Amino acid sequence: GNKRFVNGVEVYDFTYINWFWIGAALLSVLLALLVWNASSKE
Repeated sequence: GNKRFVNGVEVYDFTYINWFWIGAALLSVLLALLVWNASSKE
C-alpha cells in the first residue's frame, strides 16, 4: 500500500490491496465450491 503521514502518524492506504484480497477470497471460495460440487456428483 501507499504510506502517508497524517498529523505525524503513518497511515497506510490499502484500498487497492483490500479489493485484491477480497477478490482473491471470493475466487478461492467459488473454486472450492465448484471442485466440491464436481467431486460430490460422482
